[in-house]
Amino acid sequence: MKNIEELKEKLIAWRRDLHGIPEIGLHLPKTSGYIKKELEKMNVNYREYINANAPVAFVGQGRTIAFRTDMDALPILEETGLSFSAQGLAMHACGHDGHMALGLGLCAYFKSIEEQMDFRFVCIFQPGEEHPGGALPMIKEGVLSDFNIEAILGVHLGMIMNHKAGIASVKAGAIMAAADRFSIRIKGSGAHGALPNLGNDTILIASLIVSQLQYLISRELDPREPAVLSFGKISGGTSFNIMPGEVELEGTVRSLTEKSRKQIAGRIGELASQIAKSYGAQAVIDYNFRYPVVKNDAAMTKVFLKEAREFLGPERVILLESGTMVGEDMSYFLQEIPGVYFFFSTPKMVDGKCYPHHHPKFDLDEEYFVEATKLLAKNIVAFSRA
Repeated sequence: MKNIEELKEKLIAWRRDLHGIPEIGLHLPKTSGYIKKELEKMNVNYREYINANAPVAFVGQGRTIAFRTDMDALPILEETGLSFSAQGLAMHACGHDGHMALGLGLCAYFKSIEEQMDFRFVCIFQPGEEHPGGALPMIKEGVLSDFNIEAILGVHLGMIMNHKAGIASVKAGAIMAAADRFSIRIKGSGAHGALPNLGNDTILIASLIVSQLQYLISRELDPREPAVLSFGKISGGTSFNIMPGEVELEGTVRSLTEKSRKQIAGRIGELASQIAKSYGAQAVIDYNFRYPVVKNDAAMTKVFLKEAREFLGPERVILLESGTMVGEDMSYFLQEIPGVYFFFSTPKMVDGKCYPHHHPKFDLDEEYFVEATKLLAKNIVAFSRA
């Protein structure tokens, strides 16, 4: 097999098999086991990381270029109605099943032309992208230094910014936001709902904190620097007529610069503490700096744009003006070595509608898998010569 077109049925079969065995987090025995068996069928060598949950395949010799694919699923009950739907409480609702299929396709293709290769291809199958993050543990374990990887590629399939199917999009610099998590625990004294003066209304204090923190984005940040602060959870209270002594808020901050990221983190603690104190309560803040900004290398992005435009045609390649607020731990790899993370739009209709990532009806259009694999292979070769 020296023609990626011949892989079409295999790409689809791999994706569907993997779709049916979704696993969450860093421990992916079924998923990693499947990947390793397929690599063994191809006679492709691999090493294991993160307690054998992260196989890293390698083909050829010379300057080393990597493709990183995520492997984990999400805690979502699938509602696609597909014949290969996942059973249980986990689902590949973010395209990782497709990413793994492309990775296996690249391994098969480069293995078939290994004798003609003057570089080494490495495929990093990474667990835990959604949570708690698998890229950093793999780097700490030595995956980049073990293979002396010099450049890296990554892709995100699915419904991308309402782009039509078959559109590739990319930008140099910040393409995806830093993705942080924070919690604020408001502690006070509970009281009867009829006698609020005898306690601290922690629910009211929480609501004030929720509204006031939005001023950080609208009035304190440079308006030319995009950032988002969103609350996703509020919990507290046991009955309609009891004011609770404690309420907890949880939220996320997304930013495209480290300056904004650090400014928001510091001010959340200051404002929340001041608001709670002014009403006789206490705010305990836990800010978790999670994934950094995903930054594409400028020189490698130029190479990617040239190759993508030649292959797809300029009308199917979009140079993005700004990054998205979604986060990705591919950022850790791009902090260490130059590379490109890009989007390839592959939305698939379910019940007459295309659904976004992390939706129980999310699906991929498998007809674009061959084209996506070709685009990746073309750029891997180009990166090896850049």
